Amino acid sequence: MSYWDVPERPLEPPEEHPVGYCDHCGGEVYEGDTVYRIDGQCIHDDCLEDFAKDYFADCKEEVEVCVKARAWTDDC
Repeated sequence: MSYWDVPERPLEPPEEHPVGYCDHCGGEVYEGDTVYRIDGQCIHDDCLEDFAKDYFADCKEEVEVCVKARAWTDDC
């Protein structure tokens, strides 16, 4: 076997392929990435804050302060 018969090896390592996708942003998830599994959804670590705001949006409410004068009532 001569030098010319040996196949060339690639100079760069093989390209990684995603093992999944973030259900919030749609971005690729690779082996070794940190993700959260929430109700069966795969969420990037960087997407967690935005995901939580969307996920708990129905739980959000404003608190109203009721100042009572002199007599106690159940109106507030």
